[in-house]
Amino acid sequence: MRTVVVIALVLPVLGAGCGKTHAPGKSPRETVKNLEAALRAHDAGGAYDMLSARARRGLTERKTLVAWMDDARSKNEVVLRPYASLQLVVMDERRTGATARVRVSRLFNGVTQTLTLPFAREGGAWKLDTPFLLSDLVARIRPNPAACFT
Repeated sequence: MRTVVVIALVLPVLGAGCGKTHAPGKSPRETVKNLEAALRAHDAGGAYDMLSARARRGLTERKTLVAWMDDARSKNEVVLRPYASLQLVVMDERRTGATARVRVSRLFNGVTQTLTLPFAREGGAWKLDTPFLLSDLVARIRPNPAACFT
């Protein structure tokens, strides 16, 4: 079964993430949908919370990432604009116990890619088990890799 997650409106960059925090889902598909919404709304904290403990290792601390995102959003930085039109389409989901692999089609900044994303079940929620999508965001906000990863 194929789930299409598309939001037709392009959210304005300034203030788009205010007031709502996104959370991991009860299924990998739901987490993909919520992650897409968090990234589109520039909700760095919500996106960070959807990462597994393993995926968070080595990535910038949550509070630092949220501060960078808030700073970028307040300055209406152009690096965030592609996230307003991000689209993730779930093509396939395969679960094995407390892990899952989800194949998605990602349309980002005019480029479509097919990705296989690993998920882990933690505390009753499915979390992304790789920092890939968030590390891309970090690199856009702070292009100096040494400043982004500990």
